[in-house]
Amino acid sequence: MKVKSYLMLCILISLVLACSPEISNTEEANDPMTTEPDSPTTIDAGPTETGTIIVDSGDNALLGDLFLISADASGSQKLLDSGDNGYQHFGYADWLPDGSKIVFSALMPPWEIMTAKNDGSNLQSVPNTVGGEYPTWSPEGDRIVFSVWNDGDADIFIINRDGSGLINLTENFSANALDPSWSPDGKQIAFFAAEAGEDYEIFTIMVEGSFTAQLTDNKMNDWAPDWSPNGNEIAFLHSTDQDYAEVHVIDLDTGNISERTTAFGYPDLSADPGLCWMPDGERLVIISQGDVYMSRYDGGVIFDKIWEGKTYTSFPSCH
Repeated sequence: MKVKSYLMLCILISLVLACSPEISNTEEANDPMTTEPDSPTTIDAGPTETGTIIVDSGDNALLGDLFLISADASGSQKLLDSGDNGYQHFGYADWLPDGSKIVFSALMPPWEIMTAKNDGSNLQSVPNTVGGEYPTWSPEGDRIVFSVWNDGDADIFIINRDGSGLINLTENFSANALDPSWSPDGKQIAFFAAEAGEDYEIFTIMVEGSFTAQLTDNKMNDWAPDWSPNGNEIAFLHSTDQDYAEVHVIDLDTGNISERTTAFGYPDLSADPGLCWMPDGERLVIISQGDVYMSRYDGGVIFDKIWEGKTYTSFPSCH
């Protein structure tokens, strides 16, 4: 599916299914259920020495499960099956910085934020997050940032991991704000946003909400930002006028924007929803037409396929 169409589908899904009149408490999930891998080639739960990526993948945009993938393509396994746990979709996962837990969105509907251990056990709802999508841990792991569609508007919220201390970070920001990404130093949140009918651009806001900066300004959609491990760059997806997306990286010191997908050959390879930096800050994980690729430098940008996913594979998180 072409990226612009897929982006609009994601937004439509959010509007139709994620909306809730107000954010309210959620009941705790049932006892956790450990899922079996899809194939005999598996990896140990949690990060490995080579790195582990978690993605959501499914044959339907509203039916997806969470998978673990070894960064060296040596193995994969299904971590959490949404249907087995009474949900339609698990997605938008993010690793706790120490790798011991994950946070993700679960669709009943509506959406809500949930956490689990890195082996898929101890599945729990985060109270006060009904409608929540795109969750990301703070660097300290004590708070979660996420976005919510509410009465046709999208805002970004910060909450303590136990569901207390809910704050609307973009209450005074006029544009719809989505897909927050916490900076490594814990001081800023990157996100994409747009006024109704306008294209999406990349913004940052201080965690206390005192200052907002616009990082991109063009006539195409810029979305799915992710901070580099050192905090000096932000990678994001940029829609083109050929109706597919490229990966761009902005240097926060200079404002210069570089392309990271010039080796991609449209239509065979086109960046799909989400990307993430590996901890070394040199490699990027990219989704293309349901498959997961590792990009690296070796006399140029090289792309290695590390996993063949299902049609709707999106939003990787690296560790």
